[in-house]
Amino acid sequence: MKFGHSFCMVLCGFLFLGLTGVFSKTVLRQEEFLVLKKNILIQVFFLSVLSLVSFIAFGGEIIIGVAILWLVGALAGGVTSVQVLSLKLRLT
Repeated sequence: MKFGHSFCMVLCGFLFLGLTGVFSKTVLRQEEFLVLKKNILIQVFFLSVLSLVSFIAFGGEIIIGVAILWLVGALAGGVTSVQVLSLKLRLT
């Protein structure tokens, strides 16, 4: 919260989907991970929306402005983590 509530929400979404992307690398085979990379924007977007819906289903109160900030961070984190991990795949 030192940098403000908006930055905190973007960073929270970034870490949430970024770590999910890292976890997917350990669970998926290389071929499956490359398919994920091929359709990255669609898959990360729907995973982000599914996460927000899950938060609501478990009783979380979602404010539209905060949800949009979280969604922006989640999209950036998910795409960034998959792109970085796919670069690592090409190097090995």
